[in-house]
Amino acid sequence: MKLIIVFYILIGSSLANASSACPYEIYENSTIYCVDLEWMNGEKKLRGQFYEVEQESPYLIPNDEIPQKWVYSRARLAVWKKEDSLRTLVILPDLVVFPYMKMMNGHHHGTGYDFKIDQDSNTYILGQIAFIEMHGIWSLNWKIGDQEGQPLIEPLQFFNLSQAENQSLSDVCISRH
Repeated sequence: MKLIIVFYILIGSSLANASSACPYEIYENSTIYCVDLEWMNGEKKLRGQFYEVEQESPYLIPNDEIPQKWVYSRARLAVWKKEDSLRTLVILPDLVVFPYMKMMNGHHHGTGYDFKIDQDSNTYILGQIAFIEMHGIWSLNWKIGDQEGQPLIEPLQFFNLSQAENQSLSDVCISRH
């Protein structure tokens, strides 16, 4: 009987830890938050407006592609306090998640994007991202307020590349850091 009770305690504690596991972590002062990121279908830009397309994100745009054919990437982000096993979504007003590229030549940079709060779902939408193929590695970084941006996801794995192509891109970029 004691063995069964110990077994249920271990199972219960494992499930509690699993439910509080964070896909990604960010922090503000001493509070740790979890971030879950769901890639969405991409967007195309037509006459200054963005429209959803069937291609999934994240999408790496070939460097010789004309802008009219670009697929802009888009994602939904959900945030909750790590200690909250119910995963109650919260909005951090000063949070920004943004695309960032570390270049082989040291000229690191971002690209255009739109980051907004979706009040209906209490989540964030990160969109209109042109991940253009270059000699570098794309990541998503985050910051709250005036703090320095920090990697959230690095390197990105692109939907329109094979696993071997993604791995090759990562290997080349990481070996040159």
